[in-house]
Amino acid sequence: MNALNLTAVAVTAALALSACHPHDEHDDHGHDHNHPAETAAVQSDHDHHAHSEHDHNHNHDHAGEGHGAHVHGEGNLTLIQDGNQVMVNLTLPTDSLWGFERAPENTQEEALIKDTLTHLNAGHRFFTLPENADCQPTEVTITPPANLNDPTASGHMELEAQWFWQCEGPVNAITVALFKHFPELHRLTLQRLSESGSGGAELTPSSPDARW
Repeated sequence: MNALNLTAVAVTAALALSACHPHDEHDDHGHDHNHPAETAAVQSDHDHHAHSEHDHNHNHDHAGEGHGAHVHGEGNLTLIQDGNQVMVNLTLPTDSLWGFERAPENTQEEALIKDTLTHLNAGHRFFTLPENADCQPTEVTITPPANLNDPTASGHMELEAQWFWQCEGPVNAITVALFKHFPELHRLTLQRLSESGSGGAELTPSSPDARW
């Protein structure tokens, strides 16, 4: 199995981890959590706090993240290092990218979507990895919503993007600039997976970096 396939498998594993790994405290990124009892308590708390689909106040507890909940302004970020290959995977509702979750209704909205996808294709610049890891961008994969061109589609629309680097050393930190470019984005739930271990963090506009 080549590195790309290994990474694809790892993405699935890391996203599964988001259902069972509590997140690192943001001011203590070196602390990984592996406590089943605590995990069960956190999951129970998550189940207790369900979000309304139309709640736009963005003052969310972390209810249902990664479990198909419709939460505006929040997305999931997964960082995986497989040998020298590093991948960052973003899953985000399109409302946070171009302001709506439906097919475009006019040429202006079509142009907005096209412009956003162009920016995402150059999206390695949205992430700063450690200088001593000596990472070089290699490729990008953008997957827009499958029903983006269906005028009858309604409800949740999500975009997925993957950025790849070739790194000479371990990646033990990331700074995310997506918040500056997409002001409707308010929180990213980070999960990370590498040979050295796994963990997570919550990233926000005021705290856009994680270290471990």
